[in-house]
Amino acid sequence: MNKRQKGNLGENIAELYLRLKGYKILERNFFVKGGEIDIIASKDDEIAIVEVKTRKDLSYGEAKEAVTYYKKKSIIFATRCYINM
Repeated sequence: MNKRQKGNLGENIAELYLRLKGYKILERNFFVKGGEIDIIASKDDEIAIVEVKTRKDLSYGEAKEAVTYYKKKSIIFATRCYINM
């Protein structure tokens, strides 16, 4: 399984989890120049911005460690673009 396939699998699992928790999926892989959001979902008049990191083990650290300062900035930028559409 290549990196993209693993990422898609992780996003599929995250989407299923969110649906089972009552979320409506609004977008997947929302992309603008300067940022991307893996999943945008809504529930109870709130929007959830979801970054999915798929790991098979902890040899590269926990997934949350991969969300760097710059990745956070790009997610915030993409979120602002999505909200202002």
